[in-house]
Amino acid sequence: PAAIAGIDSGGLIINPFKLVRGLNDFAIEQGIKIYEGTSALEVFDVGSRTLVTTNYGSVTADQVVYATNAYQHQFPELKRSIVPIWSYALVTEPLTDGELESLNWPTRHGFVEAKNFIVFLRLTADNRILIGGGPATYKANRSMDERHVTDDRIENILVSELHRFLPKTRGVRFSHFYG
Repeated sequence: PAAIAGIDSGGLIINPFKLVRGLNDFAIEQGIKIYEGTSALEVFDVGSRTLVTTNYGSVTADQVVYATNAYQHQFPELKRSIVPIWSYALVTEPLTDGELESLNWPTRHGFVEAKNFIVFLRLTADNRILIGGGPATYKANRSMDERHVTDDRIENILVSELHRFLPKTRGVRFSHFYG
């Protein structure tokens, strides 16, 4: 396989869903009110504070966090400084114990290769391999259109990268591909 050496940085892989839920629970324990599904329609500076108008009313705060995932560019005050870049991931069908043993991936640690573009690889709890990254693509006019969720060219690149790192995955079927 392509990975013949590496640096074990003592890092870890974070489940983003569990991280967000943990942060949510911690915030609630601290007395913070969270209103999910509330759209921020406009954001204004009002002196040293910020006024946010929502579909349910307005809120004034000393600090505002734009927690928008890939949609920061939709806020006029951020549009000129944010460029949405597409990233993709590919997931295999669950692998059998025998298939996993044949991969020459003894520790099954997730890893990242950061050369011209980033490729990351990890094993999921249900024995699927998730590979993601590849060329980060910009779509014309900051397009976030749903038609970009799949991209055959990038899917083929990720399949090729998986086979480069773990050659014995040739023939493994894939269940998910998304951007």
